[in-house]
Amino acid sequence: MKNYIVFFLKSDGTSDSTSADYITLKDFDSFPTKSEMIKSAIEKIGSPNGRVRFKGISGIIEVSEEELNNWKQ
Repeated sequence: MKNYIVFFLKSDGTSDSTSADYITLKDFDSFPTKSEMIKSAIEKIGSPNGRVRFKGISGIIEVSEEELNNWKQ
């Protein structure tokens, strides 16, 4: 099983500023699909007012179980 950290960009929708965030994906048999990564990122954003917007994936790294445990969400 493989583990990934996916970095993505988001915007608050009120300005031109963009910020970065990440999600962890655990126990995948194969490389996650683009739709799986985007869906997970949007779920993490979870903006109740609908103003925060997903902008795009900026990086993906494969990590060991130990490395994954060092990343706190």
